[in-house]
Amino acid sequence: MFKFLKEQKLKKANYANPTKRFLAYSIDNFILVVIRYILGLILVITWYSKSFMLFANDYSDLVRDGQYDPRSTLDFFKYFITQGILYETIFLFLILFSICSIYWIVMPATRFGGTIGKIIFKLKIVNEKNKTLSLKESMFRYLVGLIPWGFHVIVIISIFAKNIVLLLLAVLLVTFWYEPRLIRRSYLAVHDLICNTKVINAEGNKTTKK
Repeated sequence: MFKFLKEQKLKKANYANPTKRFLAYSIDNFILVVIRYILGLILVITWYSKSFMLFANDYSDLVRDGQYDPRSTLDFFKYFITQGILYETIFLFLILFSICSIYWIVMPATRFGGTIGKIIFKLKIVNEKNKTLSLKESMFRYLVGLIPWGFHVIVIISIFAKNIVLLLLAVLLVTFWYEPRLIRRSYLAVHDLICNTKVINAEGNKTTKK
């Protein structure tokens, strides 16, 4: 697992260009935004809006009775978290989030060896044996790949806290995660280094399924 401590031999690896990886990632995110928007819209129209309207009507009745202040956001959320609509809201977001997880985990484990964005740019994700990832390997890679999102949260917190030092640190961590070659010779992102995987150019490379 810690083979990333060794120097990467770039000339023989045929690693994917970072720019292509970024463009593929951007396409994948655009696709997921569209899918989540359409699915979210369908769920809201057919299910969630009805539940929310029932909740809103009940809350309005309590406001008219003087139990809650209509101008208080805090009162609204106090009532919101005690009602079933809270669990329906969480369930809705879990559905939309799981779409992303399934996409990022399943696609690399198929015969295509990557997501739609990577297919378009003729890239493949393979393990150290140059084989298509198993579902287990793909899941591990996905989970490790969630770590930098913690750095993004730090960026947001530092902006609101107006902490320049923390902001610069978080930006450096995010940059190093995706571009470690700024510090050491490697075209691999940190999650690939940790998981012993790599993104390569599909053309001219023969990969096999496990």
